Amino acid sequence: MHIGHIQALLTAVEVGSYVRAAPLLFLSTGSAVSKQVRKLEVNVGVELVARKDGRVQLTQAGEEALPHLMSIAAGIHAIQAIRTRRTESVTSSVPI
Repeated sequence: MHIGHIQALLTAVEVGSYVRAAPLLFLSTGSAVSKQVRKLEVNVGVELVARKDGRVQLTQAGEEALPHLMSIAAGIHAIQAIRTRRTESVTSSVPI
């Protein structure tokens, strides 16, 4: 499972559109976002989103998976913040 795939799903669901999610994810097209979400679906083995009335919406499986995916994303971001703080701490303690 790749954090980029999870973030693509979370962002697309939040804004309701692959096209609107693309610039937020620094991707060029809505199709690129859709591909990221599809890779996540293949990885977990269930369809997580469906398009309804032109909007990206979670399926029942997506609703069930959402809190877990949000937790995974939050955990990865927390670990990245720890790494950033440690890097800044080491850099600031080095004499010039």
